[in-house]
Amino acid sequence: MINAQNIRQGLILAAAFSFGVACMLPLLVIQPELGMAQPIVELFDSAAVKDRQILLLESIWSLWSTGERILALVIGVCALLLPILKFLLLYLEHAKSSIRVPVKLRDMISKLAMAEVFLIALILIVIKEMPGGTEVQLAAGFYWFLTSVVVAIFI
Repeated sequence: MINAQNIRQGLILAAAFSFGVACMLPLLVIQPELGMAQPIVELFDSAAVKDRQILLLESIWSLWSTGERILALVIGVCALLLPILKFLLLYLEHAKSSIRVPVKLRDMISKLAMAEVFLIALILIVIKEMPGGTEVQLAAGFYWFLTSVVVAIFI
C-alpha cells in the first residue's frame, strides 16, 4: 500500500540517485571564444580554444592535484559530503528506524548542502562575464543536479 511515508522515501531515493548521476556527468560545457585573438591563439595553442567539460569530481581532483587543497576540501565537503549526509539523514528520519535525527542538525546540513547551488551559480556568472563571447552550455549533469534539488524540495 502506498502511503505518505513510502512516497517520501521514494522522493529521497530519487533525489539521491539524481545527485549521484549528476556527480559523474558533465555539469557545464565551456566553449572558449577569444574574439579577434582566436586565430593567433589557435596557431600557438589549439588546446586553449577547445570545448571543455566541467565535471564535479574531476574538478575537485584537479584542484587537489594542483595544490589547491583547501579549496578542494571546501568544495568537496559542500558539494559532495554534505548533500550525501543530507540524503542519508532524511532517509533515516523517514525510514522505520530507531535512529532519531535531531531536527536542528538536519536543517543545518540542509542549508550548508545548498552551497553547491551557490558554487554553480557563481561559476556561471564568472564565465558569462568573460570577454570575447565565451559560451557556457548546461550539460546533462546540470539537469540531473537540478532534478535532485527540485525533488529534495518536495521531501
